[in-house]
Amino acid sequence: MTDGLDDADYCYRHPGRQSWILCQRCGRTICPECQIQAPVGVQCPECVAEANGGRAPRWTPASGSAPRASKAASNVTAFRRTPRWQQWLKRFFSPGSSAPVVSIVVIALTALVSIPTLLTGIPGLFLYADPSTSVQVWRYFTSAFVVLSPLSLILNAVFFMLIGPTVEQMLGRARFATVLASGAAVGASAMLLSGGAAAGLTGAMFGMFAAYFVIGRSMGANMTQFIVIMGLNVILTLVVSPAYIFMLVGGAIGGGGAAWLFFWHRDKGTRNARLPYLHILAGVAGFIALAIIRSLVS
Repeated sequence: MTDGLDDADYCYRHPGRQSWILCQRCGRTICPECQIQAPVGVQCPECVAEANGGRAPRWTPASGSAPRASKAASNVTAFRRTPRWQQWLKRFFSPGSSAPVVSIVVIALTALVSIPTLLTGIPGLFLYADPSTSVQVWRYFTSAFVVLSPLSLILNAVFFMLIGPTVEQMLGRARFATVLASGAAVGASAMLLSGGAAAGLTGAMFGMFAAYFVIGRSMGANMTQFIVIMGLNVILTLVVSPAYIFMLVGGAIGGGGAAWLFFWHRDKGTRNARLPYLHILAGVAGFIALAIIRSLVS
């Protein structure tokens, strides 16, 4: 998987090393040290080991160093000896994997929180946000996992998984998670600013939708159909639960703003990778501060 913003990802064996090269066999990102020259392109140590019947490979890395027995060889052998379910988990969560890890984790956490909450009221009681708990900052983020209707839970999961994996692949896991967190927190803040309580994925989802719009516009795509679909969702929200329009708008501002900042810093050529995250954090903190002040003075 390549990163939609800078076309770079991280080596699946060395998470701290960025690379633009993919294994020609499995498609995972590999750094120069892990690149083994094949008849066509390069392959990773695991794929070469599999092709050689599990024998540890020897190679000259693409970085040009002398031939050597790689430390990766022992790692490959150890990996192959682990149980298959552990191999699957390692591949699934590997930075080089194309699996929509964040999307799946978000829906799983929402189900794990919402189902017991619907039955007993716990743990949602300690996670949703309202004016009386406005100073408990974690609630602005955790309220997204508290869905208070079985139908809403099903619909949220369906709509989220329709677009979430695509946006996650375009942005990368860290940026996608930031977009969701920003949408959830700003959406919850907007609800508290309106005097209501915040619960549900509406803020995070519309933050994701807004991010998708920002990505599409930056790529010059025709977003007319997407705008129509989002317009229908806004109308549906106004009909079914008018108060949640504040969370919807807030979520779109939070998620869309976060995506815009990522692209703005990219176009500006910002060298400090942490800077866009700090700017997003400052914006989210500002909205939360306004919600707390509004709740305390009312």
